[in-house]
Amino acid sequence: MSSEMVCKMPRIMQEFGVRRNPELEKLRNEVFDSLEEDERNAKELANELKPIHAGYLFHERGRLALASICQVISSTPKCSSLTTSSSWKDLAYELGLSYHKIGCIENRNTNSSDYTETVLMCYSQMVDATLDRVILALSKLQRFDAITMSRAHLKDMIKFARREQVARTEENNRYYSCNGLESEEPTPDGILRPCGRKHLVHQLPITLRNFDAILDECITNSENKSEDSHQQATVISRPNVTRKWSKCVLLTFAKDGEKIGFKIAAELRKQRAQYLPIGVLILDENFEVVQSNPVHFITHYFSKVDYVIAIITPNYLKSIEMDEEPTERLSSTIDTRYVKLIYTLSYNYYVGNSCRNDKFRAIIPEEYENDVINSERMKTDILLQSYVRQSKLETLALRIIKYKKKTKHK
Repeated sequence: MSSEMVCKMPRIMQEFGVRRNPELEKLRNEVFDSLEEDERNAKELANELKPIHAGYLFHERGRLALASICQVISSTPKCSSLTTSSSWKDLAYELGLSYHKIGCIENRNTNSSDYTETVLMCYSQMVDATLDRVILALSKLQRFDAITMSRAHLKDMIKFARREQVARTEENNRYYSCNGLESEEPTPDGILRPCGRKHLVHQLPITLRNFDAILDECITNSENKSEDSHQQATVISRPNVTRKWSKCVLLTFAKDGEKIGFKIAAELRKQRAQYLPIGVLILDENFEVVQSNPVHFITHYFSKVDYVIAIITPNYLKSIEMDEEPTERLSSTIDTRYVKLIYTLSYNYYVGNSCRNDKFRAIIPEEYENDVINSERMKTDILLQSYVRQSKLETLALRIIKYKKKTKHK
């Protein structure tokens, strides 16, 4: 019986003239007090778990808590008319999973997978997926049994995460790796994340992966590596802010444009007045994510970014004219290997968009201006003619920030 029904019982009995039974009244009060205590304890636990990312459930120190929640929820029949207890489907809905994803979880059932575990793993993909929302969802569903079963293990996990927080915030709130448990991205937003969280997505089938979250993380990773390259010490000071971008761009360049490309990326990432900065995606800065299947990564995220910006150099022009990838590609960076693919995707997009170029932009470095502008390819390729000189980079950045497309990036 829900706490709402328990509260209404005395009024219902009074309306129908039913005399109160003292023993039943005592029992009702005990049940009501118990529910109130469960709700209060759930809120207190959720408050403690507010800075802890749900990815910790899949860390070796969180496995017992995960198992406790799964055992209780997964043992409840789903959508059964014979039970009033909420199942894994209800939990998935409360955690924000779409009906399509819930259907995919149900249809991919195997002997080695657990519904509740898959739901929590799917939720944990999000950068801001904190454990307090899991507890509040269970509380809303009146699944205090799952909270009670996992409470002790969650408490141990909180202590473990807080010990790491103490290490990270030493020396005037500076962050550094401790015992190999620091995430690759420190916690500028105050959320503690385990180091293996970004690999969770690869344990899920493609139908359950959150590709927008992966793109945001790749851009964040690119920015972090760009900042780290300018630091002399291993200790890095970070502001307590959440990163957001006005637009997302994919930077593409050949070997002779690599150094210039990183300089241009740094300029694009700068804050401009009241506008959010531009998020820049560079493939080689996300080597661990891209390397398993570069072609799939590029073709998928091409449609996700707002713009593709090419650094036009002599080698870039040679690369897009080749029918095959260059023989030296295996020894080069990922970005220089797939210049032709990114250009082809850009050209196909242009043709499919009724020859309207709202995706591709080009920058010509100062040192290559004469060679590039006077080349035959630049004179005949209408896509490359949407270029600006490097000296006009700031103008291009402001145009990108202010321009509103009909189809907005998400």
